[in-house]
Amino acid sequence: MICAYSCCNNGEASSERTGGVISIGQQEEGLLASKQNPENSAKDKKRNILFIASKRKVDQADGDGCIPQLDRKRKALIAATCVLVVAILIIVIIIICLLARPGEYGSLSSSSSTIAPTPQLHSTSSAQSIPSQLIGHAELKENDYLLSNNGGYRAYMQGDGNFVLYVGPLSKSNALWSSKTAGRGYPPYRLWVQGDNNLVVYDVHSKALWSSGTAGKGTKPARLIMQDDGNLVLYDASSRALWSSKTARS
Repeated sequence: MICAYSCCNNGEASSERTGGVISIGQQEEGLLASKQNPENSAKDKKRNILFIASKRKVDQADGDGCIPQLDRKRKALIAATCVLVVAILIIVIIIICLLARPGEYGSLSSSSSTIAPTPQLHSTSSAQSIPSQLIGHAELKENDYLLSNNGGYRAYMQGDGNFVLYVGPLSKSNALWSSKTAGRGYPPYRLWVQGDNNLVVYDVHSKALWSSGTAGKGTKPARLIMQDDGNLVLYDASSRALWSSKTARS
């Protein structure tokens, strides 16, 4: 049996019969003949029933074939959209976790009287010795240090972001003071004597991790000196102390 039926012509349908299905034209002729000849009425009714049944089969076949295909495409599109949204959310969460590192400073503190060093120690072979002081607009780069004139004390800008004052050999027990910035921000780090007389520890993104809180104080330029008595002092141009590590030893 071969049937052809279209649902896209706004009610205009056609059905052909091969071996048992009656076309629309044949049905109309049969109805006219049945009116003229009542004896053929039963045959015409049977033909009408066969025609309606065949039309329903065509409708059902068309519906079962087209609509599920549309549903499958729609479901596939929705699934792909959901996967894309989830992937974007995962990427955003990963970026937030990488940026939100614990312990970063929200604001700068000018307090430095408490000595609670937590340095990660480095050997002196990786550090470059420089003079005992820094003058305004100068910086102490990662793994560099200030050395007192008597060689007993050093102010060390460590690779972990901690700025530490040591007496004698580098060991945790010999740490007199630290900025307590180990592991904060992102390397490389630097200590900068700014033009506004503020002493600041920065990470690679120029994010301030610690400061002396002396911006705008005293006369310019300021200078940071590692003294022979173990005290690390920031002086203004008039030699007035603006900040110190308060680690002077008699």
